[in-house]
This record gives sequence, structure tokens and C-alpha cells, in this order.
Amino acid sequence: MKKYDINKLKYQEEFNAGRGLKVRKNKDGTSTFLLRKKMPKAKAPLGLSLGVYPDMSIDEAQAKAVTYRNLISDGIDPRAWEGEQDRIREQEEAEEQAKQTTLRNALERYNQVCVLKQPPNAPRTIQDRTNAIQSVFKEFLDKPVRDITTIDIENKLMQWAGQGINSPAQGRKATRYLRSILNYCKRRLQVITDNPVDAFQNEISLSSSLNKIYLQIPEVVNMFDTLSQMDHPEFMNEYPECSPYEFGEERRAMFDAIALQALSGLRQMEVLSLTWDKVYLEKEQWEEEGEGDADGAYFEAWKSKTRSYFGVPITTSMESIFLRRKRLTKGSKYVFPSTKRDKNGEYTYIKSDRRAYSTLNKILPKPRKADKYNANLMRHTFADTAHKITRNMDIVHSMTGHFSKLDDGKRATGRYIAFQSASNRTYFQQVNDVLLDIAEPPEEIDELPNDGPFGPVK
Repeated sequence: MKKYDINKLKYQEEFNAGRGLKVRKNKDGTSTFLLRKKMPKAKAPLGLSLGVYPDMSIDEAQAKAVTYRNLISDGIDPRAWEGEQDRIREQEEAEEQAKQTTLRNALERYNQVCVLKQPPNAPRTIQDRTNAIQSVFKEFLDKPVRDITTIDIENKLMQWAGQGINSPAQGRKATRYLRSILNYCKRRLQVITDNPVDAFQNEISLSSSLNKIYLQIPEVVNMFDTLSQMDHPEFMNEYPECSPYEFGEERRAMFDAIALQALSGLRQMEVLSLTWDKVYLEKEQWEEEGEGDADGAYFEAWKSKTRSYFGVPITTSMESIFLRRKRLTKGSKYVFPSTKRDKNGEYTYIKSDRRAYSTLNKILPKPRKADKYNANLMRHTFADTAHKITRNMDIVHSMTGHFSKLDDGKRATGRYIAFQSASNRTYFQQVNDVLLDIAEPPEEIDELPNDGPFGPVK
């Protein structure tokens, strides 16, 4: 069979190449290679299509015909054989993909997916996940995820459990992140069949909130008393273990942010990213923005979990913080502006107040019910106090921005946000008064019961 034999054919004409191999002309000018041969003991021959010319060359068609003839002679249907070959190829490709899917690759891909989903992960969440995985599972980063075993993870948890006060929590947090990444590898990438972290479900708790951590009221009062004395010229002399830089301009802004976290129950970045155009201190501001539904000064905080704004009333204690920040940040759009430029050469807001917390942990006594002062402790303290006052977890969740009536995707209007702040103003003022020992603290209870439909405050 030559090219000439195929090219001279007209539509539906066939050329017989012998031993059951034929080529038939198609309407579009291409030609189809056909093979007919009987299976052993079969009455009728199999009619098989080998491929289309010129996509398949004459040599390729003849070679495939030889393979098919041999299979048929052995009693094997070439179509079943091709299906098996496809399955083997898919298995080999999956095997190769599994080899190439390392923990590093899976982490990068999972982070990309988390940016695309709705609502997307906040940049800080992605960075925290990356830092946790890279620190705890550093040795596994270039290891295929299919080779990470339950014993590997257990050894890591045991290793981090013996490295100091903060290490066990970091190990558990990294393992929670690892569980999500490996679930993605299992369900979406399909490079593993089982998640090795699941083995800990009923044996080792990976929870970060087994113990309810919060500051006791005298500790809160002492913290605010210390913060209020930082303007005194002799203050630094009382703490020789601290450098002057620890009480500099940007660090003082961080201390103000910490105070606002404690009084509002907001997350760290929800406070640090505040902008002045969302703070309504003056009566004409909150009356205009609230369209008649505001009952006093308030600000709009961006809920990092639900990606929407919600209203927080400005209590008398918060007002002094905002007035001080207003005086110190003239010309900046941010309430807590950074003194350093970002990678784009612009001045934005302070991205972390961890260094200020580090200073607090130097100069304040260790909390009785927590390992150290941090943003989570401020939020838990606020939530604990709010629950003791209200005895209602729905109110606590509303105050901390954990849910709102707009979490079903509706757009928060200025009037609704103002109404939101007005609805919670009394509760916020009561919590602030208790935290600052202005009002009598409520009766002590051991823990927060999970009596709300939305679970514990996170």
C-alpha cells in the first residue's frame, strides 16, 4: 500500500492491502484504515477501525494491523486490550503525578485554590499556613505526599511537644493545616487514597482551644494601667530589660492597637487595618453615614472571616484611643500607620503587633490562665467577659463579628452597619466597664457553654 493508492481513491472507495487490511475514502478527503479478521471459533469477523490517514501513517497502520492480528489469533479482542492499555497508562500517569506531588507543591497549589474560593482566604491566613507547614514539616517539603505516614506526623507532634511552651500549639496548628492540604490531595488531586492525619481523630486532639484562656479582671486592669503610664518620661527607667526602641512611635501605635483589641474583641488584623474613612467620631459623621440609625460614634471593621463590614460602637474607653490616634496620624488614611514602606514603596498599616506583645510579656506578670499575652488572649478575654454579662452566645458572636444577618451574601448597607453598632452599644459599654474595673464584674463561671447555634467563639 502506497500513498498513491490512497490519494487516488474517491469517496467511499476502498483499497485492499491484503490480510484483512483496507483503507476507505471519507467525505472530507481523509481515509480510514480498517481491519477485518475472525476470532478463533467465531462465525463473523471483527470489524475494527485502526485510525485515520494522514493523522496515522501507512507504516503505523500496518504495524497496528500486525498487533491486532496477533491478538485476535490468541483469542483477545483488540478493543478490550486497548481499554486495558489505557487503564495501565492512566495508572502510570497517576503514579508519576503522585511522585511529583510533594508537600511543597501541594501547599502552593492549595494556597492558590484558597485564594479563588468564596470567600477567599485572607493573605494573613495563607501566610500563617505557609509558615506553620514550613517550620514544623520542613523535612517533608520535598517528600511526595503519598510517602508521608501517620508515624511521621506522630513523631513530629512528639518532637514539637518537647520544645517549649509555644511549640506544642504550633505543632498542632501545623498538623491541622496539613490535614486540609492532604484532604485536597485526596479528593481533588487524587494522588493519595487515605489521609494519614485522620488516624489522630480519636487518639490525639489537634484542637487549639481545649483550655479556655482569658485574662482575669485584675490582669486586664494592670495591663491597661501599664499602657496608660507609657507616656511618663520615667516609664522606661523601670524596665531596663527593654530597649528604647520598644517604646518608639510605631511600637506605641501597636500598644494602642492591643488596647482596642481588648476593648472590641476584634481580631488583630481587623484592628490594624482600620482606616479613618470608616471611623465616625463626630456627630455629623455618624448621623450622615448611619442615615438616622446610628445612636453615637462607631466604626466599621472588616470581618476577615466573612469578608464584609460590620459596625462596632465606640465606647467612652475606645474614644480616648481614637482621639489619640487622630492626633498622632494626621495625613495618614490608616488609624495604625506603619513607619516603614512596603515592597511597593508605599506607607500602609502595621501588619503585625507581635513585637509589642513580646514587650508586654517582658514587663507584665505571666497570665494565670494563659501562657502569654497575645491577640487571641485579648479576643478570648473579651468574649469570656461578654458571655458572663449577657449569658447569650448569639450576642457574643454578634459582638465579635462571628456572624451577622448578612452572612448569607447580602450587601451591608450603611444604615444596617449603623443599626448593628447601635444594637450592641450597651453590651460593649458594659464589657468595657467590667474590663477596666469601672463596673462590678459578673459572677464567675468556669467555662463558656456552647449554647449558641454557631459554636464557640473563634
